[in-house]
Amino acid sequence: MSYHFEALCSSIQSMLFPVKGLEIKQLEAGRILLCFNHIIDKQRATEGCPWSFDKNILILSAIGDSENPMQVDSERCDFYVHIHDLPLNMMNVGVAPMIGNRIGPFKDLEAPCGRMYIGSYTENPSGSEGHSTFEEGF
Repeated sequence: MSYHFEALCSSIQSMLFPVKGLEIKQLEAGRILLCFNHIIDKQRATEGCPWSFDKNILILSAIGDSENPMQVDSERCDFYVHIHDLPLNMMNVGVAPMIGNRIGPFKDLEAPCGRMYIGSYTENPSGSEGHSTFEEGF
């Protein structure tokens, strides 16, 4: 991954908006260390994971004082994938796992609030546009 470190730092500061401040250290290419000055800022950041920067996933892992940040596993991360512009007959609970398993192990399907799936597996009594979102592991 190639990125501009100062741009990444600026984006992280504006995304996470730590109230008590944040120190960002570059450890090696593709790996940085975020040192939060308050536990609440750290919790907010890790609960909102994963984050993205310039079309790349930013994986945050909480580590203890005695842990080596270079040994944190960053090979896998669960993330949401939003699928758009599917034909109406493909917007159903049967198609989501088929698409998800092409990317990685499919984990779950989630319907946005107030919307329903349509197609052969479910009905859309309200006549509103169907939309499906699913979460899958990478």
